[in-house]
Parts: sequence; C-alpha cells; structure tokens
Amino acid sequence: MSVHLHIDPWNGAAGDMLLAALVDAGASAEAVTSAVVGVRVPGVDRVELSFPTVASHGLAGRALRVSVHPEVQPPHRSAFELRQAVEEAPLPEPVRARALSALGLLTRAEAAVHGMEPEHVHFHEIGGVDTVIDLVGVAAALEQLGVTSITCGELPLGGGSIRCSHGTLPSPAPATLEILRGTSVRGVDLAMETVTPTGAALLRATVNAFGPSPAMDLEAVGTGFGTVRVPDRPNCLRVWLGRARRDGASDEVILLEANLDDLTGELLGPLIPRLLEAGALDAWITPVLMKKGRPAHVVSALCPPARVGAVEEVFWRETSTLGVRRARWERTCLDRSWEDVATPWGRVRVKVGHRNGRVVQRAPEFEDCLTAARRAGVPLKEVYAAVWRCMG
Repeated sequence: MSVHLHIDPWNGAAGDMLLAALVDAGASAEAVTSAVVGVRVPGVDRVELSFPTVASHGLAGRALRVSVHPEVQPPHRSAFELRQAVEEAPLPEPVRARALSALGLLTRAEAAVHGMEPEHVHFHEIGGVDTVIDLVGVAAALEQLGVTSITCGELPLGGGSIRCSHGTLPSPAPATLEILRGTSVRGVDLAMETVTPTGAALLRATVNAFGPSPAMDLEAVGTGFGTVRVPDRPNCLRVWLGRARRDGASDEVILLEANLDDLTGELLGPLIPRLLEAGALDAWITPVLMKKGRPAHVVSALCPPARVGAVEEVFWRETSTLGVRRARWERTCLDRSWEDVATPWGRVRVKVGHRNGRVVQRAPEFEDCLTAARRAGVPLKEVYAAVWRCMG
C-alpha cells in the first residue's frame, strides 16, 4: 500500500505550520535541517532550525523556530536569487523539483497581482530566507516520509488586513487568492491571515485533491503550530499519515506530455534520467511528424499523483515547452516483493510479481546486474543468464 498524507488545515495553512506538523508526524528533523542548511542563500552564513514541543488550548504539537546568521538581512532578494540557490544546493532531485515548483507558483502569483514580470519579483520577509526554509523543508520532509499521495481539507480563509512591504493589504493576501484559484475554500470569522502565500504555494505544488481524506490505515498524526496566538482556539494545522487502501489492484497515475520540435538530441538525452529522478515511474521519448511536415518528439512521463508538481518542473526547467498536458490513467498492478539471488559475481535482486498469492512474474533488477557486470568485467548478458539459471 502507498503512503498517503492528508492535511487538515483546521485553522489555516502556513509553511512553518506544515513543516512542524510533518516533523511531529515522524519526519526526521535532522534530515530536514540538513536539506535546508545546504541551500546557500546569498548573505546568510548559517541557518539553525529547531522544532520545540508547544501546547495551546490543551493541544500539544510542534512549532518551527528559525535563527538566521547574520541577523542583519537585506530588505529583499529576487526570485531569481532564491531559485538559483535551490538549483545549486546538494539536494535530492525530487526535493529540489518540488521546492522549485512551489517557488515558481509563488513567483508567478506575486508577479500577476503586482502587475510585473516574474523576473522582477522580490521577496521581502527576511529577504526570502523564510520562504526557502519552508519550501525546501517541507519538500525534504515529504521525501523522508515516503509520501506518494496527498489530499487536503477545505481551506479556511480569514479576513481583516495584513501589513507588508507594500503597505496595508486585505486578507487573504492577493497572492494567496491567486494561487488558490480552483481550490475549495471557505470564509471564517477571524480577522487574521489564516493561509499565507507560501502555505498556499506548498499546497498547490503537492496536493493531488482538495476534500475529505480517502480510506487509509492511519499510522501517525502530526500537529504544527503557527506563531500567532488565537484567543479561543489553537492556531494549528494537522497531518494524518497512513497507508492508502487500494481498490482491488487499481492504481491511478498521471501521464504528462509535451511536443518538442526545437530541441536537439543532445538536449533531449538527459531528460529521461531527470524525469525519473524527480519521481516519474517511467519516461520515454517518441519521434513524431507534426504539422507542416516538421519532425519533432513527444516527451512522456508517467508519475504518481504526488509527483506531478516535481516532474512537471523538469519540463519547465529542461525543455522549451510552453505547456504540459495531463491525462489520468488507471492501471492494474501486481503485488511485488524482492528476492536475492547469488551469482558468481555477487548477489542480485530479483523483482517478483504476485497475483492472488501466486508468483506470475520474475525479473532481474537491471541496476544490480549492471553493477555486478562492471565490477567483474564480464558482459551484462552473462550476469542475466546466471540469474535466470539460479532462479531455475
């Protein structure tokens, strides 16, 4: 069964609340901190994170506390600077892609509401450092927990006004509403910003569906608190982590595709490994003939719903496409397990497919066979033949 995460935005959603809730649910604080400190934001020597246990109105959970050194920060940093810092950081590709996807949503929304081009967007809250911490931290926590699908409850939007670098603006912030177009929201009688632009961007970049949680076997619950204290209720967000129940052997996947007629083979070649690193289950490139007789290629990536944002980000970063089309597919999957087979050149894993308790497929793991062949200096086909002989 796959790992499902349901986000319960009981009093709203902000980046720090979501990150604290994920750590409270079992994500490694050390893994999150390691990912965040690896991002070298210009002008920042050191970032320290802690996740203290806090309580409010009888409910306990975690909060995020951040120390940035030096404390004197520039008034703002450009979206380009933040993006470059994430791109150059030593992050796993799925973490990088998911963080960049959320940053892209946030940048485009800020550009739209302020009437400017995305390259002119600047982040003012602590020079954008908090933004990077939330985006990279949440992406790292989701990866560490092995989350494969995400749902989120209906978002409560407060009112009132907020103070920012542009002056006094209505709440929800204009960028928040821009990002949340097409999602399920409701107004609440609170004069405060309950959903922040960063929180909204993280949700849109990671959530597959807004609504109630699907059926799952609940394994952990995490509670994350915001910095603002509310007089009559805990200002928190909760996450439910569990194993999603499969309907028979049915499984939903998303097909992402783009037609490209202006990229050379040298630029197309690295796309498949990049897509797979971002979380695609499979990726392929098909030569086609387009209108006016132009030769072109269709780049296709099949991915689980939770990886759509990260995989799509590879299309934006690595190709020249102006659009990516999506299709929802259902597939039937065998239950899978692994066996170890001893060969003259070391042990090799074999993937085993089961149906109704009966073994119906076996396949040597390619990477294991390739590693053994290279290490021993023998042809790959000999390793494959040895594995099949051992399996009888």
